[in-house]
Amino acid sequence: MNKDTNTSPSAQSPTRYPAPSVDPLYLLALGFSILPVYDRGKKPLVDWSEFQQRRPRAAEVAAWMERYPAANYGVVTGAVSGVVVLDVDDMDAAREWIEGNGGIPETPAVRTGKGVHFYFLHPGRDIPNGTRISSMCDFRGDGGYVIAPGSVHESGKLYEWITRPDETPFAPLPEWIEEALR
Repeated sequence: MNKDTNTSPSAQSPTRYPAPSVDPLYLLALGFSILPVYDRGKKPLVDWSEFQQRRPRAAEVAAWMERYPAANYGVVTGAVSGVVVLDVDDMDAAREWIEGNGGIPETPAVRTGKGVHFYFLHPGRDIPNGTRISSMCDFRGDGGYVIAPGSVHESGKLYEWITRPDETPFAPLPEWIEEALR
């Protein structure tokens, strides 16, 4: 036994958050416009206005990966990425609204720090963002973004795919969600 190794609890390093495991190039390959955001946060590290209109180039993403190695990433929602996202912060609180409208169709989904992001196909017309469209539900459409899977929430929880886009195609946006945005 190495005498220089102290394994007592007081000598061990403090609890650490998981390292982000975002694969920005995978997100780019899915056709998403992406942006780096602060680690364990949601604030962009770059001016992202142009990425609402165009996807970043692979060289830009590679530069971000080098400059911000511990960054979380965001997926820009809307026509630029071809997706919109229902952000459910509390499934129990939203259950009645969701089930009363026939439920969520099979679609890619991400477990977040507090709930679930359900990804849908962008319908090809302007879709606004919406806050509290129902109990504990927000919506990200054109000009919005959500934190990408592989990122780390401020609580230390990892954003993780529940259903990946290479397993299940993006479902069309249900009419009842679109109606809630009006």
